[in-house]
Amino acid sequence: MDRASLLSHVDRWGRETSPNRARLPGLTTEEAALHRDLVEDSLGPSVRLEQERVRFSAIEVGLRSAPR
Repeated sequence: MDRASLLSHVDRWGRETSPNRARLPGLTTEEAALHRDLVEDSLGPSVRLEQERVRFSAIEVGLRSAPR
C-alpha cells in the first residue's frame, strides 16, 4: 500500500485490532515509512484499509500507469 492510496480512501478506513509490529525487510523505503506511521498511530488509532475497499477507479488508474 502506498501513502497516496491510503490517504485517498480515508472514508473507507477500518480499525486494525492486532497491528503487525514486526520488522518487514522487503518493503521499500516509502512503504516502510508508511508501515511505521501505521504502527505508531500517526495517522489515527489502528488505521486499516483492506484492499477490497479500494475504489475500482483507483485500481484502474494504477493499472494504466504500471510498467508493461
